[in-house]
Amino acid sequence: MRSDKEEVSSQMKQALDHFGTIDYLFNFAGILRAGGFGGLQEKSLQEMLDINVLGTIYPIRAAVPFMQKQGGGHITIISSLLGKYAFPGSSGYSASKFALAGLSKALRQELKYDNIGVTTVYPSYVGTAMLDAHLESVKSTAFYRQNSSYSPEDAVEAILRAAAKNKRELIIPPAAALTVILYNLMPRFSETLIGRLSGGWPRYDEPDTCKEHPSSED
Repeated sequence: MRSDKEEVSSQMKQALDHFGTIDYLFNFAGILRAGGFGGLQEKSLQEMLDINVLGTIYPIRAAVPFMQKQGGGHITIISSLLGKYAFPGSSGYSASKFALAGLSKALRQELKYDNIGVTTVYPSYVGTAMLDAHLESVKSTAFYRQNSSYSPEDAVEAILRAAAKNKRELIIPPAAALTVILYNLMPRFSETLIGRLSGGWPRYDEPDTCKEHPSSED
């Protein structure tokens, strides 16, 4: 598992032995458990933090020394649009993805003079098995239906281009960037709008869905 530090270190060394260099690291590990924070099972919360956060941290810590030795490299970290703002029912998931956003901002500065670039990707809905884990109230929204048709192939192409250009951030699908702008400009209005368009968000004690669907980030 990506959240097993020893296994990650072993796999990184195998990659180095096989390819000779580690030029790019793409951190795709991630799962979603949705529901009100009070109803979120402790196991679900722990899984998200272990896989989403530690499953990103361990590969980076294993790869950076090699990149420093070879004179550079590039790291791509997959956060989420819910690492820019949060929905009710996304508390645990958003906590993990906000953590990755903060990690990216710090690493970008710390690794700059080692010639190691950092790109943070903020996907909205991408058409993967992870979508099945969303709450029914989320699936009923027009925003969900419009953006869930964005294919994994389109996402991969966009991520590879962003890494090649050493972009600081990438929001996909591109139209989702408008929601970030709106939220930053009018957060209270945005939260009210989200509630009205959603068909009903979960409250604090609503149980999580806890479906066993890893994301395409796995």
